[in-house]
Amino acid sequence: MNSNILTEALRHHEAGRLEKAEALYRKILAQEPNQPDALHLLGVLAHQRGDCEGAVTLIRQAIAGNPSAPTFHMHLGQALMALGQMEEAVRHYKTALKLEPSLTPARYQLANTLLALGRLKEAGPHYEALLALEPTNVEFLAKLGAIKSDCGHMKEACTYFEAALRQLPDNALIQTGLFHALARIQPEAYEAHHVALMEKGLAFPDIAHQIFARPAAGLLKQKYRTDWKATEVDLKCKDGLLSDGLLRALLKKTVNADGELELFLTRLRRQFFLAEGVVKAHFPFLSALAEQGFNNEYVFWVSEEEEAKWASLKADIESNLVSAGPLDEAFFRKLLLFALYAPLHTLAIAEKLKDVSLVTWPDYLQPIVQRTLLDWFEEQEIKDEIPSLTKIEDATSRAVQSQYEENPYPRWLSIDREPPSTLAGTMAQLHPQATLPSFLKEPPLEVLIAGSGTGKHVILRALSYGDAKITAVDLSKSSMAYARRMAKALNIKNIEFHQGDILDLDCLGRQFPVIECAGVLHHMKEPEKGWSVLTRLLRPGGFMLIGLYGEAARKDIVQARKRIQELDLQPTAKDIRNFRREMLLGKYEDFSDLMVFHDFFALSGCRDLIFHVQEHRYTIPEIQKMIDGQSLDFLGFQFYEGALSIKNLYRKEYPADPSMTDFSSWERFEKAHPEIFIEMLGYLFWCRKPVAN
Repeated sequence: MNSNILTEALRHHEAGRLEKAEALYRKILAQEPNQPDALHLLGVLAHQRGDCEGAVTLIRQAIAGNPSAPTFHMHLGQALMALGQMEEAVRHYKTALKLEPSLTPARYQLANTLLALGRLKEAGPHYEALLALEPTNVEFLAKLGAIKSDCGHMKEACTYFEAALRQLPDNALIQTGLFHALARIQPEAYEAHHVALMEKGLAFPDIAHQIFARPAAGLLKQKYRTDWKATEVDLKCKDGLLSDGLLRALLKKTVNADGELELFLTRLRRQFFLAEGVVKAHFPFLSALAEQGFNNEYVFWVSEEEEAKWASLKADIESNLVSAGPLDEAFFRKLLLFALYAPLHTLAIAEKLKDVSLVTWPDYLQPIVQRTLLDWFEEQEIKDEIPSLTKIEDATSRAVQSQYEENPYPRWLSIDREPPSTLAGTMAQLHPQATLPSFLKEPPLEVLIAGSGTGKHVILRALSYGDAKITAVDLSKSSMAYARRMAKALNIKNIEFHQGDILDLDCLGRQFPVIECAGVLHHMKEPEKGWSVLTRLLRPGGFMLIGLYGEAARKDIVQARKRIQELDLQPTAKDIRNFRREMLLGKYEDFSDLMVFHDFFALSGCRDLIFHVQEHRYTIPEIQKMIDGQSLDFLGFQFYEGALSIKNLYRKEYPADPSMTDFSSWERFEKAHPEIFIEMLGYLFWCRKPVAN
């Protein structure tokens, strides 16, 4: 009798008539309270209605009556997942598969749960088993690509991502995954397919092209077995290299980060500039080289001979436009050579050049005119529009402001554009163990980013916090003008830029649910004072991201700064260029590892890295003391590259710290694995302001 009722109940259940199904399940249980199938299906129904705790209770009772039913364990795993009890969910999914290895939904749920837990090596074989059943399934291909990438198997990752793109060729997320894996492959030999993919990546608009700088240089050096250290270059023999599409894309879209290639390009530029005549066939390469100069802020070394000829050329160009008639080919050629060493806006005739329609310039000059002239004039207009919240009165703040007005930082040209998210969604992803306050979903939402710089981080956060308004504050209007122009170009509309000093931001007169201040406080005379202001501005229950330099992570930088001080070098373009050249030529082996940082290869980056006017460095115990001094709760360190692997390693070594917030353990972890914090030159971590009792 009950079997007929169960069949009828199941029919109602599958048709979505939940009330009728529930009534029949309960009718069975009234007669047979421990009937496993009725308990199980009533639990599934409860889960469908959102009563996950009730579902867990009912399905556990069902399993007690029939522990060998694989679907019981699978559905219990799903209910536990909904409650955030992922580890127990994994155990039940595994039990379901042990009982019935062909239960594909259980394998799928298990794979996804293991992936969410960061247990990538365990998740991989399950996705491979699923893929064997559906060889063209894009989800499985993409997830295997991501797993292989995070585990360091880049070639395998690329294979999976490419297979996924054959099914969905325009999927931006899969393309981003492919290109990031591709950029991390260290080329052992030249591969045409590898180059074709990299050129495609450099043409893809929604990715940070800088990731390709080093691997692209590596491929070029594999292809052209030239003497990269030769003092003179046979231009006729190098026509293939000069017309190489990958080289030109690298020069246009990135800041070169390869020392050998920089020395080669520096010599090549000198050779072209000092030659009697330049062949028109080389104009496209020279245009790309001029863009590279602009990208790296003309950080390449310049000889006295070049300086003298460039000064003469500048005077000639400025007098030529005043005295001559229409612009001609000879004038264009002079501008091209000038642009190898400086932006066009530095010419006295820049205002007149600005008024020339862009389309009237030859193709090889148009990008140079746009980027080194027109964009600069647009930024000057933007600077006048940026409001000032506070005066900059502190002496250290003024010195830091001066540095970033002269050299806006960081130097960036493109970003990884991920799909927009919400403030609450991003916080839930960043802090899965935290109970999020309801005000993260209550408009108006506003996030404070103290120290916006040139806007790369701010713009990324504007996408992550898509439903919030970002209030971005910085000392330097030059930096913010670049940031605002780039935000406009990327169609980012939820940022407001203001000039101001963190020390005086109490003037804002309101509190924020989220505050971020990374790479800023350590440049203040008294960082704790600045941090205290931000803590006052943080809403109780709110989240704060702080980034500080690390003492151990910057030991090579400390040596370099000491040598710079001994040599009495100043943070001028000439001194920075000369010091860098000596490093590139191998003079300072004690801190040659500095050249692994991309910042070394741009003028503003190098100044920020080793010529900064002010910096403090910290240890983990000192950070703990500062957090305690601010009466904040530590939520954990944040990592970018290899974050899952780092966290898994920490969990393996310190299983007694599941929240990953024990400072003593992290101090020991850093000593055992110093390279982990070196990438960021210090510490990036989240805190939370307690809610007052």
